[in-house]
Amino acid sequence: MMFTPCKTPEEWFPPIVVLMGLGPHLSCLSREYYSWIEAAEVIVTGKDIQAALGRNHAVDVVPIKSPIDNVMKKIEHLSKDKKVLVIGSGDPLFFGIGRRLVERLGYQRMKILPNITYVQYLASQIALSWDDMLCFSLHGRAVNRSFFYWLRAGRKIALLTDSRTGPAFLSEMLVSAGFHDIDVVVGERLGTQNEVIVRTKPREVMSREWHDPNLVFVIPPSSMEYAGFFKEDLFEHDSGMITKREVRSIAVSALRLKNEAILWDLGAGSGSVSIEASYARPLSTVCAVEKKEERYKRLCSNVEKFRCGEIVPYLNDMLEIVDKLPRPDRIFIGGGGKSLLPVLDKIKGLFPEFPPAVVSAVTWDTVESVKNFARRHSLSFSVTQVSVNRSLPIMDSFRFEAINPIFLLTLGF
Repeated sequence: MMFTPCKTPEEWFPPIVVLMGLGPHLSCLSREYYSWIEAAEVIVTGKDIQAALGRNHAVDVVPIKSPIDNVMKKIEHLSKDKKVLVIGSGDPLFFGIGRRLVERLGYQRMKILPNITYVQYLASQIALSWDDMLCFSLHGRAVNRSFFYWLRAGRKIALLTDSRTGPAFLSEMLVSAGFHDIDVVVGERLGTQNEVIVRTKPREVMSREWHDPNLVFVIPPSSMEYAGFFKEDLFEHDSGMITKREVRSIAVSALRLKNEAILWDLGAGSGSVSIEASYARPLSTVCAVEKKEERYKRLCSNVEKFRCGEIVPYLNDMLEIVDKLPRPDRIFIGGGGKSLLPVLDKIKGLFPEFPPAVVSAVTWDTVESVKNFARRHSLSFSVTQVSVNRSLPIMDSFRFEAINPIFLLTLGF
């Protein structure tokens, strides 16, 4: 289907809605863009943009404010017989109102007038190429920590913030995840007379107060040295109390993780499975729960060593905390003992559908208990026994040494 929207204000008739980006400041508006403003009968925009443009008494002004669904309904209603112009900051198709508007009205009713994004503007001010940059919005939504995956891969990151997730908050996350010497760029009040741009290190950003609105770049020097499925001696752990590398690889595969997923690791121990999962996929959050304080300390140390800021460690009993964690897409239970069945029952009661889970077990009694749980609740269930033999040198040859076999149980997939 060929799409030919109106090309000039003279061709603009309802129900076409024009969506315009303001850019960082008014000088980004060309004479052509002003001609669309003059042709509008209704302007929908934020109060700051309205104040910058000044008031044209010939048009009605609808403020953009919460709840946004009410604004969408007004736009849909008014545009049936009036020329409605929606003005957003930056480029409204870049983490702006554009996505919601197109989804609501359909692209056939939209005329888009793009402008410079704040990411593009800030990059130009510090002469930074941004064709390899990944952009994340933390504005008015749950914190998505998947950007740590890309930082470890050496990618530049842009983060659109709000008053809750500002530069100091983000820098504290970076320091906790071992990114002490990484470069952080803060663009404060971009495009205004009070614009401030600073390039420094996370601890310096943490020590200052920052004004809204702002934008943060994180610039790693290169990709990290680690690649995944690590030898046990790289982790801090109790002697022998760590999921072996071969078992970790199968467990992470069994989880069938998706990008941006939330993972629970209950009975996390040293955090080896959480870390492997974080290296396998860009995950939104990994909730790693460990009740023993010494193991919890080792968990935190490993999170920092492997720079896994997507992992949030919790010092708590899994049975006491599962109802306080964000809803998971996947669950791994690496230990539980007598708490295993009670925690499965509690999880089942929390959600309409049981989240797909992988349970690591060492005894047949545990296998039977989980199988019976799955049967009672009509959940899919399977068992994989993992038996690994590793070579050890002996004289001029080698022999094999067996590692204790592990049962990996999957349910709810």
